[in-house]
Amino acid sequence: MRVFRFVAPIAALLLFAGPVHADPKGDVSAKIKAAMEAYDSFDYDGAKKQLTAEMRRIHALCDDYKDVATASLIEVWIDEAERRTWFLFEATRRAEG
Repeated sequence: MRVFRFVAPIAALLLFAGPVHADPKGDVSAKIKAAMEAYDSFDYDGAKKQLTAEMRRIHALCDDYKDVATASLIEVWIDEAERRTWFLFEATRRAEG
C-alpha cells in the first residue's frame, strides 16, 4: 500500500504528461516568446504596491496577535520591497536639467 502511494503519482505524471514533441527547441522558443509577451504586458508597479499593502495588512494582523517574530520578518520584507521600488523609480526617472 505504501509503495502504491508513491508510484501512483509518478505513473500518472508519465501517462498523462502529453505527447512527446519532435522539436523541443521549438517548444522552448515558443514558451520563451510567450513569457516575454506576458512580461511586457504585466503591471509590475501595481503588483509591487499591492504586495507591499498586503504585507502591511499582515503585519498589523501579527501585531494584533502579538506575533513579534513574524512581524519582524515582514518588516524586513516591507523595507526591501520599498527599497526596490524606490531604486527602480530613481533608475528609470529621466535626468532633469
